[in-house]
Amino acid sequence: SRPSRPRSVDLGGNGLEGTLPVEWSRLANLRTLRLDDNGGLSGTVPKQWGLDLNRLVELDLSRNALVGSVPTELGSMASLEVLRLAHNRLTGTVPSELARTGKLVRINLEGNNGLG
Repeated sequence: SRPSRPRSVDLGGNGLEGTLPVEWSRLANLRTLRLDDNGGLSGTVPKQWGLDLNRLVELDLSRNALVGSVPTELGSMASLEVLRLAHNRLTGTVPSELARTGKLVRINLEGNNGLG
């Protein structure tokens, strides 16, 4: 049988812990990825997601414990319309590459005290 090709993953509010799996970049048909409100997700946002999840329309990683910078590679997500990274521990500057997506209509980065 053919492997499953999910279009939507919503695991928000499930108390998940650990880092975001870079392997999820293989989910090429994914349109929606919601991992918000888990609190225990840590580490960085995988750069590879920005390069490979070209069909992703919504990415919600808000209310976790993510660190590091917002990857410039997220600007390569041609279909991205909604990006929520609010209330994490992100630092650095907001990459100008996000303007390249062309379809981005909603972005929420509030509550990241180290993000300028």
